[in-house]
Amino acid sequence: EIYWQYRLRTCKSYPDALPLLQNLTGHFHLSVLTNGVPAMQRAKLVTTGLAPFFQRVFVGGDFAYGKPDQAIFRAALEAADCRPDQALHVGDSLVHDIAGARSVGIHSVWLNRRGLDPTDLDLADFDLTNLDPTPDFEIPGLESLTECLKRISDE
Repeated sequence: EIYWQYRLRTCKSYPDALPLLQNLTGHFHLSVLTNGVPAMQRAKLVTTGLAPFFQRVFVGGDFAYGKPDQAIFRAALEAADCRPDQALHVGDSLVHDIAGARSVGIHSVWLNRRGLDPTDLDLADFDLTNLDPTPDFEIPGLESLTECLKRISDE
């Protein structure tokens, strides 16, 4: 209990998150797909003030398996009433986010804030059978996301 209280008190969003969400609101259906404890993940969105920007929140703990399992991605597509080629998933994990999104045909953006070299990452602990952790796009911060959206809409 003390740990969770501390996590909520210290939870902050990145400075580029709010401006991006303000710009995207009304133009796109925005959902969160995350792994973790459902109550905590939803509380973090409320604490950071980001919850109102999202139509739906999908937490791996509400499913039999979390990301990269296809079920959570398919549920988000169904709720948004869109095809995979109309969706874009942004995440910081090549395995959980990128490989999961690609497994159902969703465009993927690797949010690589730390400038990691993907060839240096040890993915040996993950079962990547039938999964491709290669992102469609890689960005250093959310300010670069609008360019990805433009490129996808031009396809």
